[in-house]
Amino acid sequence: MQSHVEFVKTVICSEEMAVQYLRERNLLDDPEKAVINCDKCGSVMQNKRRLIQGNSVPVMRCPRKGCQIMRSVRHGNSFFHYSDLNNKMNCKLSLCQILDVVYFFLCETPIKYAKTITG
Repeated sequence: MQSHVEFVKTVICSEEMAVQYLRERNLLDDPEKAVINCDKCGSVMQNKRRLIQGNSVPVMRCPRKGCQIMRSVRHGNSFFHYSDLNNKMNCKLSLCQILDVVYFFLCETPIKYAKTITG
C-alpha cells in the first residue's frame, strides 16, 4: 500500500482524480465503458464538469433538450451515495474525503489519529 502522502498526491488531490481512480477500479460507473441512461427521459447521459463552490466537480448530464437533468457520478452507488427521504443526495463528504477516511480505516489507524488528520 502506498504512503498517505503519495495517496494524497496521486488520488485525492482533486475530485476529478478521485473519480478517475474509482472508475479505473470499477467502483464508480464509467460512461466510456457503460451506457448510463437518464432517469427521467432515458437518453444516454454524458460526462461533464460543474462548478460547485469554486471546485470543478464531475457530473453526469442528459444531453436531450428540455431535459438536461444533472446527477452526481455517485448516483446509484450504495457505498458513495446516500439519499434522504426526499431522494436528495445528503452526503456532506466529497469523494476525496471519503477515500481519505477509507485509507486510514484500511491501514488500521487509530480513530483519534485519523480524526485529527481528516478533520
